[in-house]
Formats: sequence, structure tokens, C-alpha cells
Amino acid sequence: MTVMELCLHTKERAERWAAMNDNGTTLLVLKQDERSKALQNLLAGQGVETELVGSVQQARRTLEHGTFYAAIFADTELADGTWADVLALATTVHGPVPVIVVSRFADTKLYIHALERGAADFIVPPFGVHEVAHVLRCAISRWSKDSKAGGKLVGGVDRMAS
Repeated sequence: MTVMELCLHTKERAERWAAMNDNGTTLLVLKQDERSKALQNLLAGQGVETELVGSVQQARRTLEHGTFYAAIFADTELADGTWADVLALATTVHGPVPVIVVSRFADTKLYIHALERGAADFIVPPFGVHEVAHVLRCAISRWSKDSKAGGKLVGGVDRMAS
């Protein structure tokens, strides 16, 4: 992809993003179990359309299909990769999008590592309606505001190129 194509691709994504509201489609890249169903049901209850896939490869096929996602929830570990693989995939295939890491348990080191690597946030079950809605709304809002300013918000830190 040339720089011009990349710029056009990014501009197109930004325009599509601007046209969306907080309740855009969200991709869930999670092991398919009670936890993923609980998160999917919670989001649906908030009016958020979701698509659930269970592996990095399924996420790749889904993202390559061209659907624009407002946010992605990624499991810490999947059968064929981790949240970091989903984050890299989202950035290269989809374009900048907030990725929220979903862990089975609280892990401060992993939380900090995920934010430093570019995750928008980190959540653990049990999932509360207000908590998940707040995390999703803030992740989308921060990315949206920063993309309009021409930079990318990474892990809550503004890392715009100088």
C-alpha cells in the first residue's frame, strides 16, 4: 500500500467513524464460553450490535471482509494467539480502532502492558452494565477525538508524531 493509499484509507475510515455513534458494531474476539455470551448479551442490552468470533484467524477473515467496527473486545488468550495479535491485526487490516482487552482475572502487570502496547482499556468479569458501557464509551470517545486531531491515542497517552 502506498502512502497515498494509506492516507486515503485512513481518511475514509475517519469519515466512516465520524458518521457512527457510540452504539456502532463491536467485534468480540473471545473464547466462546459463558463469559463471552455474558458480554455479548450485556452489550446487546445496551443497544450495541456485536459480532462474536473465537480466534485470531476468524477475526482476520472478519476484518478483511471490510466491515467497520467501532471497537474490538479481545480475549487475553485465544487458541491461535493473544490480545496482542488481535491489536496488531486490527491496526494493519482494519485501521485504528479501540481494542479493549478482556481478561479472566485482574492482573496489574498485564493491564499496564496492554495499555503500553496500545490497548484502549482492560476489563475483567463479572461485567457490570455501567462499567462496560463506560469503558466502551470512553474508548470510542478518546479515539474519535484524537483521530479528528490527526493523531492516535495509544493506551490513554497522546502519542502524536511531532
